[in-house]
Parts: sequence; C-alpha cells; structure tokens
Amino acid sequence: MPVAYWATDAVFRAFRSYPNLKSLSPALLGLYSRDNELMIRYWHEIGYGRVGKNAKCSADFSGNTVWLPHCKGGNFRNWFGNMDLVVWFKDAGEAIRKNGIMNNEDCYYIRGITWTALSSSRNSFRIKPYSVSFDSNKGPFIADSIVLPSEYLLGLFNSSIAVAILQILNPTLSLQNGDMNRFPICINSGHKNQVVDGATTNIEEAKKTGIALRRLLNSESIHFCR
Repeated sequence: MPVAYWATDAVFRAFRSYPNLKSLSPALLGLYSRDNELMIRYWHEIGYGRVGKNAKCSADFSGNTVWLPHCKGGNFRNWFGNMDLVVWFKDAGEAIRKNGIMNNEDCYYIRGITWTALSSSRNSFRIKPYSVSFDSNKGPFIADSIVLPSEYLLGLFNSSIAVAILQILNPTLSLQNGDMNRFPICINSGHKNQVVDGATTNIEEAKKTGIALRRLLNSESIHFCR
C-alpha cells in the first residue's frame, strides 16, 4: 500500500478492499520503433488509402497497405482523440521486428484504453479503437476486461477520485504501467450502467468535437492558401 499522509481513510480502504487493475486487465507496453523519425508519420503526410484502418491481424499488411494507425500519448484529451499518427507496418511490420520491439502485438487489433503517460498536470485517458497500435512508453494500453468494459474503467480513470489516487501512486510527471496496475478498481454493480452510459456519451461527444475541429482547420488552411 502506498504511503500518503494526506490521504483520507476512504482512499486507504479502497486500496485494502478492491482488486487492483493488474488482477483484472494489466496495463501493457506496446510498440517500440527505435527510430520514430523514420517509422512514424502524421496522417496528412501519407496516402489515406495506404492505411490499414480495418486490419484484423499483421497479415493484412501487404501490397499497398503499409501504415497502421498509432497512439503515442499527445496533448491532454479525455475520452477520445490524439489519433493523428501512423506507423510504418509494411510486410507485417518487418522493419520494426528487425530493429525495434513489437510488444503485445495481438492487442493492436482490439479495443481498450490508452493515456498520455507524460503530463505536466493531470493525466488524460481515452478509448483506443480497433486496429490501432500503441506506444511502449508515452501511450500504453489497457485491454477490455472480462469483468468490466472499457467505458466503466474510462469513467473511473477520468474521475476526480482517480486524480487523487494517481497523485498517491505517482506524484511525478510520468505515469508508468506499474503505477496503473496498482490502481484499486471499485466494481459497483449498482452504478455500473450509469458510469458506462455517461462515458459512452462523452466518447461520442469527443468524436464530434474532433471532427468539427478537423473541418475547421481544413477550411482555414484552404482560406490561407488562396
């Protein structure tokens, strides 16, 4: 149990009474390219048709499909977003397998939660969609749990109580997987549906905001170029 003289009795009871994240769905390391400047690009730098947006496994990357959407931390953004990067994945990621590390590759193709590990204030957690790889350091991953859906965990991690707990687990600027794995998970069946519904609504609103922002930036770019 962590030591924090300012924590309340309720917080300490949470650590004693509830299962930790590691026992339900541990935080995982992802892809390590070893050369980000060479292997990682923004979406606007490459042809949209060359991205494996609906890939189900690494074997789907052949022919003209050579890029995989990639999560790598980013700015503070809760619920959904920071989906602006792709990683070179030609021939099932052969270059990364040769020069980097492909941690937990099966999880690239499933849904879960990622977050910005390095932050100057509070951490932000958001959904990682299917067919998106994740980082080994700045944007780790938590898979859908058998016990709890990602929406429930996301609602918990983006709550005010999570801010207090994370300050206890790691008061520094860099939130590590080991810190997240010690996070106590309160499984409240009476409020589960309410939390899931609220998180789902926030995710959809965050998607709409992202679409509107992209449209605005595109229109401003067109105006600027005239």
